[in-house]
Amino acid sequence: MRGDYSTTAFWYQTEPHRPLEVLPRPDQRRPRAPVLNILQWGLLLVAGLTVIALLCVLILSLRPA
Repeated sequence: MRGDYSTTAFWYQTEPHRPLEVLPRPDQRRPRAPVLNILQWGLLLVAGLTVIALLCVLILSLRPA
């Protein structure tokens, strides 16, 4: 699992406009640490397993005795 993300943005603007903000330095624009990505995947996995468990409980409760 890698934390590679990319995006494309289109900007349509009429003139005149105010000056654009200065971008942060490259070292301040780095993506978040991979540890956060692993934690996010873990939370998604737990949420998915919870949904599956709840569906199993619902299906078993609807079965005729």
